[in-house]
Amino acid sequence: MSYHNFLIIFSLILPIICHAEITFDNSFGSKIELSGPNYEISEDNGKPIGNNLFHSFETFNINKGESAIFTGTSSIENIISRVTGNSKSKINGLLRSSIPNANFYLLNPNGLFLGKNARLEINGSIYLSSANYLRFSDKRKFRTNSKALIFSSAQPEAFGFFKYNIGEIKINGFDNNGDEIGYSEIVNDGEKLTIIGTNNVKIIDSKLYAPQGNINIVSTASDGEIILSDITENTLTKLGNVEISNGSWLDVNTKQDKSGSVVILGERFFMDNSDIRNSGVTGTGNIEILSEKQLQIGNSLIRISTSGKGNTGDIIIKTDEMTMDKKSSVQVITTKASKGNAGNINIETDKLTLLNGSQLNTSTQGSGNGGEIIIEAKEEININDGSKLANPGGISSSASVTSRGNGGKISINADSLKVDNWATIQTLTKGEGNAGDISINVHDLQITNGADIDASNEGSGTGRAGNIDITANNSVFITATKGIDSENMFVVKDGYLGGIYSSANKQGTGGDIELSTKYLTMRNGSVISVGSEGIKEGNAGNINLNIGSKFNMDNAAILTKSQQAGGDISIKNPDFFTVNKSQILANANNKDGGNIRIIAEQFIKSSDSFLDASSELGIDGSVQIDAPQTNIGDELVVLPRHLLRARLQEQCATLLREDESHFVRVNWLGVPRDELEGGVLGSHHDLEPKQ
Repeated sequence: MSYHNFLIIFSLILPIICHAEITFDNSFGSKIELSGPNYEISEDNGKPIGNNLFHSFETFNINKGESAIFTGTSSIENIISRVTGNSKSKINGLLRSSIPNANFYLLNPNGLFLGKNARLEINGSIYLSSANYLRFSDKRKFRTNSKALIFSSAQPEAFGFFKYNIGEIKINGFDNNGDEIGYSEIVNDGEKLTIIGTNNVKIIDSKLYAPQGNINIVSTASDGEIILSDITENTLTKLGNVEISNGSWLDVNTKQDKSGSVVILGERFFMDNSDIRNSGVTGTGNIEILSEKQLQIGNSLIRISTSGKGNTGDIIIKTDEMTMDKKSSVQVITTKASKGNAGNINIETDKLTLLNGSQLNTSTQGSGNGGEIIIEAKEEININDGSKLANPGGISSSASVTSRGNGGKISINADSLKVDNWATIQTLTKGEGNAGDISINVHDLQITNGADIDASNEGSGTGRAGNIDITANNSVFITATKGIDSENMFVVKDGYLGGIYSSANKQGTGGDIELSTKYLTMRNGSVISVGSEGIKEGNAGNINLNIGSKFNMDNAAILTKSQQAGGDISIKNPDFFTVNKSQILANANNKDGGNIRIIAEQFIKSSDSFLDASSELGIDGSVQIDAPQTNIGDELVVLPRHLLRARLQEQCATLLREDESHFVRVNWLGVPRDELEGGVLGSHHDLEPKQ
């Protein structure tokens, strides 16, 4: 289906310019100034070579109320225009091609500005660039900085840039009067909109729409070439900045068939109060953002979705430092009617920060499975919610209540991972399928102030809760805070919320939790828990903790609870394991209790802590502790709060016949300890602990 498509872009009202705004240079003969306001640019004004039609302008501007119409024979496939003058092109009127299905190329190394009243009616693909030349497949180059007449009948292949190029591209839809900004279709279905500028590409308060097509945006800052068929293939050594802001949209949606793709390439990418959307029926393409040094997203949405039988594409992000703030969201979703699977979110970065309700999310609402979230961070990941919302910020791969598929997996590799202030990493299912697994491989992990890692079945289905596998080469630190949902037996201890969970709240089986680290600290109501509330079926999962050095529990809990069979708890290899005001429980109701096995060099348990592996109706499980010293805490007494009293023993100098005295320790009655041991004179070695 072929029809005219339009780009409506709004910007600051440009001043009225009375002199001619479209002028041919003398490349094809004498210099010609066209008369407006309706400029007709015919094939006779240019140079047809095969299926390519070349035009060469000294200036090319379209003011408000003006139009420029390119005409030619139907055999023309590519309209290729260059600007050889010294000024940028300003388009604030109608730019049209009457040549059916012809692609349109406009090259101006000084830059391009598209304003509020700009309107493009092009049947083919659109290529807007500040490139210095266009290279063809036969290696010939049509240059913008030379009057040399080098043409080609081959297909355009690459844009080329010189390092001194300064031409930015700005699409500005800002309206001082607050007029509503609209948009219409840019290109025919399946065509491309490619915008490649130098140093800066800015899209402000504008909406770009390419149904079933591709939107490509690149900002360059060096010499090199960009391949038009795949802009990620280039020889550039440095990139520029890309900005999308003030309510802008990039949209390749379609209500039929498969949608297109979006690719953004720059050194720094800034996105504020804007959307990038890709929605299809029989599937979608990808959204790919390659921002070498920095990527900042505030109050914005990047989303892929499908509503039919096809799978969604992936969201791929590569950058040194990525920050999401103000409830921003990166989503890959299948809707209720969808039969396909959700795609993946792949992030490669040095640092990842999610703030104030921001989310990375894949989910399925239909019969397909949720997508995976894969994060490779060379340095750190910080997730801080701060909102206490029912839909907290964090990283999530889920299966909704209407879904019949499984939730996706989350895989995280980083040096450090901090989940703080109600944030979450979760793979939940509320439908018929299983929750996804969570795999975390870090050096240090912190879960603090009500944050959690959760792979639970929170629905009424019989799906299994996900498995959680955590390897932290150095340490894991977990603290909780006062909980909102204090009735959930698996995630709350004494009204606190925060920890690691894999439970089935109504039916299904709890998942397993595997955690390996050198130091593990659990404080302030934190919980590691697996379980199942299934009345007819569903056992608790197992918890396996491998601790290389020290494990401290202070007002914390490790739980495997089930209405059916309890799960096992295994704690192995800590040199020093202390349990203070804490619980380790492997309980069951209808079937047998789980088993608790602790292997440690030292095990110290306070008198108000307890271990239990009982069952209400089944056989109790066992509690086995393999440690040289067990329950040392029962023998500890509380010492007085005042400091030890020490006095100089004057007789030291007398008896030793030396001018020397020593500090000695005295008992609670003021008597030197050594006098209680038969009057033997103490030495300074008594200050050292006995082996």
